[in-house]
Amino acid sequence: MTPDGRFVAFIAQGKVFVWDSQAIALIYTNAANTPFSIAISPDGNRLAYGVFGGLTVVERTANTNWVVPAIISGWHSGLRFSGDGRYLAYASRSAMVTTDTNASYDVYLYDFQTGTNLLVSHSYDSSAALGGASDWPEISFDGRFVSYRSGATNIVANDTNGSPDIFLYDRLNGINTLLSTSRFGNSSADSRSLAPVFSGNGRVLLFQSWASDLVPQDFNHSSDVLAFWLLYATVVAGNTPGEGPTLNWPVTPGQTYHVQYKDHLTDADWQDVMGNVTITGNTGRLTDLAPSSGQRFYRVVTD
Repeated sequence: MTPDGRFVAFIAQGKVFVWDSQAIALIYTNAANTPFSIAISPDGNRLAYGVFGGLTVVERTANTNWVVPAIISGWHSGLRFSGDGRYLAYASRSAMVTTDTNASYDVYLYDFQTGTNLLVSHSYDSSAALGGASDWPEISFDGRFVSYRSGATNIVANDTNGSPDIFLYDRLNGINTLLSTSRFGNSSADSRSLAPVFSGNGRVLLFQSWASDLVPQDFNHSSDVLAFWLLYATVVAGNTPGEGPTLNWPVTPGQTYHVQYKDHLTDADWQDVMGNVTITGNTGRLTDLAPSSGQRFYRVVTD
């Protein structure tokens, strides 16, 4: 369904349909070769659906359709468009790039503008993800983040729970982050997590989890719905000798914030940044008082 609720795309009896809730009518019908896993762009114009011959894309208003040549034959699922329709996130059992050698489902991002595929669910050393399938992709409205479920054990270090986890991929830096992480350390949670869904503005990610160590006071021994806030921080280079950059990020009233860092993403643990967090209005701020001589990766966490 499109974000405004007007258009609904669905599959029935071997055909692809689009329903217009404003016109109260079917406005598109197309017979397909056993279609599955359909998606519709937010403006309601572009459709994508999997068939056994590959992935078919429809430009509804132009009444044209084509098979995406860069997405070869195979099982494709979890199709999701970005807000402008440029990016398509999907899961595939076929290898779309040479580094995909695990013969299992992986999550990809297809760029309609460049006609290229990007392997999202890769290991932290950029090789194939091993130990389990990756699927259930979700993409933020701006196309920057892709979240997905994966049972692979080498997408990040210290994923030792033996269960599917929720990951967040940042297209701008190519980094995967484990979201379903235990609050007692930098390791994976104590049970499985699945079904990530972005909010309309892409700032909140919801997912389902059976883990009991993601948040305090989780004693029901059952599945829960968790919300993960994506804080878009800005980094300003430091001008004072001996000081590092200053981070600024939006804050939520009543929350306490900490800034942590890694010198290398393969480091085992996050370390606390030296300096004090100050909150002015709706903005948090911290200057790194002891930066490293090389690169440093930051994250903002809340209690």
